[in-house]
Parts: sequence; structure tokens; C-alpha cells
Amino acid sequence: MHHAPVAAVSKPGDDDGLMRISRLPAPLVRQQGGVTKDWVVLLDEDQPRPVAWRVHARFAGYLIGRLATLIDDPSALATLENRLDGEHFTMEARTLFSDIIRTARGHASRQEATRPLPPEHNGDA
Repeated sequence: MHHAPVAAVSKPGDDDGLMRISRLPAPLVRQQGGVTKDWVVLLDEDQPRPVAWRVHARFAGYLIGRLATLIDDPSALATLENRLDGEHFTMEARTLFSDIIRTARGHASRQEATRPLPPEHNGDA
């Protein structure tokens, strides 16, 4: 599968089970109900039966944008987690939201790990 670097939520080769959003190669693009589905959202890659949804570009972009919001806003992520714990969602929605949460947490922790220390912590006082 071809992974578009600008749109991939996790890099090819990551085996941390995070959600991945990638552009499909031309032979796998489909027309469904008059909509071109040229992106794939991969969920539960760490499970024996992962889920792959073909989606159109606008939905893929929407998911990427929402995920970026959750990475940048820990309170929004906590709100989504609380809703997932307390509300009744379909199995598909629960899978999607769980992977979004897990992916956002993973990206946020990687960002935190690569953020430079303030001067008072690295000896540059």
C-alpha cells in the first residue's frame, strides 16, 4: 500500500497499532454512490482482524484535522474519552473513537518527548 507522507497519521512501519490515514494507489480507488473513495482509514491494525475503510478525500481530511485538534488540545481529548466511556456507540464508532484517542495520545507523547527543555532545565540559565 502506498502511504502519502503529508497525510499519513502514523508513518509506514510503525507497529504501534495506531490509526493510519493514507491515499490509495490508483488500482484500489473505487466509485461508490457517485463518490470517489481514494483514501483508506486503517483501524485496529494491532488486532487479528484490522478494519480498513475506503473514504473520500474530504472525510480523510476531516479526520486528520480533528486528530490534529485532539493532539494540540488535551482537554478536547479528555472530553472525547469521557464521552466514549459514558455513551452508547455502535461498535464501528467505538473502534474509530478508540483509535483516534490512542493515536492522538501517541502523537502527543512523541511531541512532548521531542520538545526542547526550557533553559532552566538544560543548563542554559
